[in-house]
Amino acid sequence: MKNNIGLVKRANRSIVIEAIMSNEVVTIEGIVRMAKLSRPTVLGILKDLTDENLVIKTGFAPSEVGRQAVLYSINSRAFYAMGIDIDGPPVRISISDVNGVSLFNTEFAIELTASGSQIAEMIIQNIDRSINEAGIEAKKIIGIGLGVPGVISLTENRIEFISRIKGCLEVSVNNLIEERTGVPVYVRNDAHLLSLAEYSLKKLSGDLIYVIHRSGIGSAQIVSGNLFTGVNGNAGYLGHSTINANGRQCDCGRIGCLETYCSKRAIVADYCQQTAVQSTYRKIVQFASDGDPVAVGVFAEAGRILGLGICNSIKMFDISTVIIGGLGCGEKHVFFKSICESIRKNTLEYMRVQPRVVLGKLDESEFGLGGCHYVLKRFFSLPTLKVSIE
Repeated sequence: MKNNIGLVKRANRSIVIEAIMSNEVVTIEGIVRMAKLSRPTVLGILKDLTDENLVIKTGFAPSEVGRQAVLYSINSRAFYAMGIDIDGPPVRISISDVNGVSLFNTEFAIELTASGSQIAEMIIQNIDRSINEAGIEAKKIIGIGLGVPGVISLTENRIEFISRIKGCLEVSVNNLIEERTGVPVYVRNDAHLLSLAEYSLKKLSGDLIYVIHRSGIGSAQIVSGNLFTGVNGNAGYLGHSTINANGRQCDCGRIGCLETYCSKRAIVADYCQQTAVQSTYRKIVQFASDGDPVAVGVFAEAGRILGLGICNSIKMFDISTVIIGGLGCGEKHVFFKSICESIRKNTLEYMRVQPRVVLGKLDESEFGLGGCHYVLKRFFSLPTLKVSIE
């Protein structure tokens, strides 16, 4: 019985917080109306939240007669969330406030051949640097969301496999970080975390396929507003889906993986092979914009193949909204246009309404925000009721 009472209290607390967060400022009566809780219950929860400094009084509501009602809002600086996004070599760290607003972003690089201990040490050093440069108290960080471009174990909260960063398998990188910082670290798929941030920032609802284009390619599916993780936390492993059974060798050891044809690394390799000129992804994007025929051809083909991969997800999940992040180009670029055309051609007979494909809102420098949004979502989520019937 005590457990049930505690569960109800936690659930009511989450409902009140959600009601306040959905408004910049709100009165007690407004909270009662939205939360559908009794006034005494709301008052009790509000007292606890104000004592904790999570909710603050921010003035009075306008009133022509009688006493003015007190306005309440979330104290956005009550605590902070941290997100770490590992791409390899780039690693990005973000710190956000309670509302998921970015306060600090930074980037550094790791050696792909480094040991797990070396990678963890470099991340820890940059966590300390980020906290100092952001000017916040370390004790106010409630969690770290660690996004990795590989296979994870959701139940055991650990990295299982990253094809390009073998050192992460030698030690528990997240445990080392947690031991040194004293902050809980949650290991999740990088695309999953990024999808949460995009979903929130774009204020979306309903179903969504999110695709991240980077050194590899990842994806996530949000169904009815909830992230579909799969059993082990690896749903949407798009980059290692087979696009050509007799195709290119992938770092993962398999043949014909999608990302060997259209990831940033693949595009750079194809351009350099055709021109015998060493370049970077960003430069090749600009070359294509300037009309370089080789760059245009490389992006057109990469876009066609990536579009095919995305079509497979569209058909599998029957979701018609697609957000693509990390392309590093605009909607008029040949790469984006080629992706959209490939999706259009290959879904004509399947969907009565053509898929809506848009570019992601997050800049690469903000990719750590995915982890921040996961930490906040976890912190504010309603407790789950588990019933055992014997």
